[in-house]
Amino acid sequence: MSDRIESLVIEHLRAIRATQTDHSERLSQIESRISNLEVTIAGMRRDRAHMVGRSSRSTPDKISSPPLSTASSAGWISMTAEPSPFGNA
Repeated sequence: MSDRIESLVIEHLRAIRATQTDHSERLSQIESRISNLEVTIAGMRRDRAHMVGRSSRSTPDKISSPPLSTASSAGWISMTAEPSPFGNA
């Protein structure tokens, strides 16, 4: 009877070890994915900061309108009256 109990305990310990190994592998994968996300987010923040910095430095002092020789008043109205593909912009 003692050998049977001992083998049953060993079988359960092996199952626990296998499950622990699987969990360790999955945790390593999750850590790797989180690390990749952190790198991606850092890059996006860097790009956004670069774009914000560039737009604040290159903001024109005044908005320019098209030259009168190339845009008649009727042409200018028809160009701006068309609906925008991005909604009411």
